[in-house]
Amino acid sequence: MHKIEEEVKVGGIYLSIWEESVPAIYFTVSVGEERTKTLEWLTNDGNLAQEDSHLTTCHDFNDHVRKIIDETLENYLKNNPNKVDNLLSQLEEEASEDDEDDEDDEDEAA
Repeated sequence: MHKIEEEVKVGGIYLSIWEESVPAIYFTVSVGEERTKTLEWLTNDGNLAQEDSHLTTCHDFNDHVRKIIDETLENYLKNNPNKVDNLLSQLEEEASEDDEDDEDDEDEAA
């Protein structure tokens, strides 16, 4: 007898920064009637985090759902390289500004 998989939808996808310094892809996943708004961290080169995955550590999606999520997010990243580049550039600029602020603080302390 086959187990019928519930319908899985992934939508509302966008890129943003998580906790001031981590690139992330935000989305909503619906499994049947259950909706979960969540995120997955991105590596510094704009790929989905595999080793330190938010989805793996914070959610208990089964393999079928996880595969659909990963495929959908990978396609989004592949089809939106400019958005990924813009997010990573924004992080680099903020990191540079923070470094300059730190140098200014050191100068003032001296």
